[in-house]
Amino acid sequence: MILRVLLSAILLFFEHSVSAQYALFDDPDNIKLVKQGTRFIYNQQPDSAELIIVKVSEQLPGHPVVPMMRALAISWSVFPMKTSLPEFAKHEALLQESITAAQKLLDANKDHAEGVFFEMSARGMLAEYYADDGNYMKALGEARKTYGLIKSGFDLVEEYPEFYLTTGIYNYFREKYPQRHPIYKPFLWFFRSGDIELGLEQIHTATQKAVLSNVEAHLYLSYIYLRYEMEPVKAKDYLLRLTDQYPDNQYFKAKLLECYIMYNEFELAEPIAERFLDADNPYYLLLGQSMKGYLLEKWIKAKEPAARFYNDALATGKLTDKGSYYEAIAYLGLGRIDFQNNNKEAARRNFETAMSINDNDMIEKEAKRYLKEL
Repeated sequence: MILRVLLSAILLFFEHSVSAQYALFDDPDNIKLVKQGTRFIYNQQPDSAELIIVKVSEQLPGHPVVPMMRALAISWSVFPMKTSLPEFAKHEALLQESITAAQKLLDANKDHAEGVFFEMSARGMLAEYYADDGNYMKALGEARKTYGLIKSGFDLVEEYPEFYLTTGIYNYFREKYPQRHPIYKPFLWFFRSGDIELGLEQIHTATQKAVLSNVEAHLYLSYIYLRYEMEPVKAKDYLLRLTDQYPDNQYFKAKLLECYIMYNEFELAEPIAERFLDADNPYYLLLGQSMKGYLLEKWIKAKEPAARFYNDALATGKLTDKGSYYEAIAYLGLGRIDFQNNNKEAARRNFETAMSINDNDMIEKEAKRYLKEL
């Protein structure tokens, strides 16, 4: 999940542009405008964000910040973004527009920090989308173009603490991602090695020292601790800060709910899960139904109602190609219920399906443990 790093880029260079020789932004009003716009973006208020982006475009015509902010506003309005969504075509076009504008800055000065950062960020997002879509060669093509830009940030962390985030993300996922997706390993000899522990340390440093990419650092660490490191206690504090600062961001609430579930804080999880049961977006409805089923199974000890919610979640999952993790939770739950009811063949199918649709370590370990007992 290497997404939205570019938000730190957008704000970073407004902060430092006054003193930099390549400065474009010497007006504090521009800084205020961009910060205001990104607050609306994070809070999933795209209409309000667009009003600010229009003002930014009037002040900074032709700069990559404008299409970048619009791309972000689109992605957060339907977050998590997928290539199959109708909004993706416009989102992708805006990222390409930002790349083109950034390259113009680099044509004038090959070391132009804003140009490097905006092009790197846009290409990094595209690489992730293509990878999630299974288009590995296209993803690697973007990754190779991004790599040289990323290296430019390795030596800037002391001068600009915001670079702790991008450098930390590279160090962590360069090693962790191919562990989870072995198909990439033969292609990664080109990229310099990373360091998982150093990456975690650098992202954590960003949560302490970075001002402009602080939200991104919190989001990435919470995601890493939930989905990769399986340490929900560490994720909890980061997510509480995000949900407090951005109360309308549904994705932040979804991650907090996931954290509570993993940490067995069922009383805190229950009201959030209930609210997602009324969601119009099938991704969040799927989340609510799977988590409600889990609460009924594990907390209330009501197997039949839990099974109904798990099955509802799987039906909702057919309406979206996002949320395979929550579908896997439902299959895993149905497998446990079938196991307890001595429905061995059904249990086996559900456990095997849970593992096949999501590569989460927790899901795989639990499913394998039950399969050994069948």
